[in-house]
Amino acid sequence: MGRRGVQPQPTALKLARGNPGRRPLNHEEPELAAAISRGRAAEFGGHGWVELYGAGVVVPDPQAFSTFLVDEVARAERWGAFAAELTTNLHEIIGHGSGLVSEALKGAPEKALKEHSSAIEEARADLVALYFVADPYLVEIGVVEAGSHADIVVAEYEAYARNALVQLRRIREGAQIEEDHMRNRQLIVHWLLANTEAITIARREEKTYYRMVDAAAFREGAGRLLAQVQRIRAEGDYAAAHELLETYGVHFDPDLRDEVVARVDHLDLPSYTGFVMPRLQPIVDATGTIVDVSISYPQDLTTQMLEYSEAARPEARG
Repeated sequence: MGRRGVQPQPTALKLARGNPGRRPLNHEEPELAAAISRGRAAEFGGHGWVELYGAGVVVPDPQAFSTFLVDEVARAERWGAFAAELTTNLHEIIGHGSGLVSEALKGAPEKALKEHSSAIEEARADLVALYFVADPYLVEIGVVEAGSHADIVVAEYEAYARNALVQLRRIREGAQIEEDHMRNRQLIVHWLLANTEAITIARREEKTYYRMVDAAAFREGAGRLLAQVQRIRAEGDYAAAHELLETYGVHFDPDLRDEVVARVDHLDLPSYTGFVMPRLQPIVDATGTIVDVSISYPQDLTTQMLEYSEAARPEARG
């Protein structure tokens, strides 16, 4: 007996008709993938590849996973460190400083959000950074060059998607994330996976990859989620914070974690990195006015952490 009901349409046909149902499309469908490969290879082949690279040149297949991988690796090597530093600065400076709080909370939304407060706060700061790292104003004020801005944004979005997967290497047991920064990162990426077409999940050679495939959709999605998170914090909406984190930020597939751990251990990569910060010592004149600052670079992380702990004690602060 044949199948009853409306038969599914091929993705290529949906695209040709403008996707009238506005439902997510399966870009990995074999027929569509083959058609894209043929069309793009023909398009690229007409752009002087033979003249530039010789008769033996192989036009890269835009649908091939290897093409995507080489492109992402090259972009990460060129812009990854700068993009991460820029986004971190936006996170700390304008992210944590953004938004207003209802007067009913008396300036203490953390009391209303309870155990979810830190994760929501980190999500707020990350989302501000992810949204504004793509803002053209950064070019206007000279933070980034116009010709590099798009690559910097893509490099950051790709790294952010990867990090939500790779961070699972730090959780060797269980199936829940407890640390708030990690909850925040998974919340954002898993929400984008569920609510946008910015990120796809690919499987190649029994390995899982999170692919950032649409930077515009990533930014638009980050803006929508930021609006939710800002409202939750502004109003102290505990129920909404709980639902958001329980749905996207806390739970993960332990089989996926085991895969990530095996891949990381094979490469002998550390799960954590510690930073020793420079020591700043004020230099004062005879009147006690600070006239300069001496900078030294301690090399002992344990000693520095103990110094910070001592300085934070109430009796040390006077």
